[in-house]
Amino acid sequence: MVKKAKIEIGAILIFIMIIFLVLFFVTYPGDIEIVLDKTYGGLSNEDGWFVLTNDGQGCLIAGYTESFGEGKKDIWILKIDENGQGIWNKTYGGEKSDTSKAISNAEEDSYLILGSTNSYGLENSNMWLIKIDEEGEEIWNKTYGNNGWEEGASIIQTEDEGYILVGSTSSYGAGSDDVWAIKIDSYGAEQWNFTFGGSQRDVGRSIDISEEGYAIGGTTSSYGAGQDDMWLIKIDKNGNEKWNKTFGTENNERCNQVISTSNSIILVGHAINNDNMWNAFVVNANLDGEQQWTKTIEKNEETGFSSCIEEENGYIITGHKGSYGKQQDLMLIYIDNSGNIIWEYILDKDFGNAGVWIDNCQDSQFYVTGYSDNNGDESYDLWFLKAKI
Repeated sequence: MVKKAKIEIGAILIFIMIIFLVLFFVTYPGDIEIVLDKTYGGLSNEDGWFVLTNDGQGCLIAGYTESFGEGKKDIWILKIDENGQGIWNKTYGGEKSDTSKAISNAEEDSYLILGSTNSYGLENSNMWLIKIDEEGEEIWNKTYGNNGWEEGASIIQTEDEGYILVGSTSSYGAGSDDVWAIKIDSYGAEQWNFTFGGSQRDVGRSIDISEEGYAIGGTTSSYGAGQDDMWLIKIDKNGNEKWNKTFGTENNERCNQVISTSNSIILVGHAINNDNMWNAFVVNANLDGEQQWTKTIEKNEETGFSSCIEEENGYIITGHKGSYGKQQDLMLIYIDNSGNIIWEYILDKDFGNAGVWIDNCQDSQFYVTGYSDNNGDESYDLWFLKAKI
């Protein structure tokens, strides 16, 4: 009788543990509250590439539009309040394709938009920087590049009130494309520029302040284990390379953003697995660039990460689940400082949607921008999401 009682108690305890685990994994993601879910656009395609919190009074979104403006594709900047209501929106561009990838605060309530232009500058595509006032009116614009292909991807302010622009160039450097970093003053005048790369294609995607300098995240085909690898370049304040590290395998790995914290550097992007499927991929390195851990999100369909913010005890990362098109869904994942998943949230809509950039807001809230197909016609609107944890 005692033995039977022990077996019954053990079975009850196992049952309780199973119920607890089920409730934990099913209900915990529900702690994310979607505060706002809005789209902006016209009859053609629009996309949000970057969201910048505006001192708790809403945000600015940088992207592109095919519905409005002068050309085939124009830069589109929207300023919206904390309730998602439009304050103003402006397009910038000429007769050809012009796109933006980032926006930064500047002095005296102004902003700097970074992207690329086919309408202005020299032949092909040049890196393009536009300064606007608080109402979106253009103050000045500058192009950087030569007769090849240049693209601006990331911008950061420096201690001397200048800026570093990061992207890629085929006009300069050693290969078909090289990572390109340009230091400018507050008027857009170039102070220095450096290329980083080898004989193959190397692309800069992101820059962040890091210990006694800056960390550049990108993708390299010239170095590493094979094909494309994530590439981390550490430069000093004068643009000189201190070291570089690659992270990858014989398959493809690509970086979309780098963030540097007090004790680590995080790169987010995606990697191809042995089944030739893209998976969301995270690398954590120490401040010397030595890999500490990696995390891959494998599902029965493709996944990818595009942007990351630091939170207490971990990171929130945005991206997508599913192949591009109707089956794509927004994916948000919160991982701790060791790479363990704290929660995962998938926003399953009728048609395709994906998060491209994430930024902290206030009171445990954050903004996400990207693109969403609302009616199934496979044209996309710029998508804005405000969420709370």
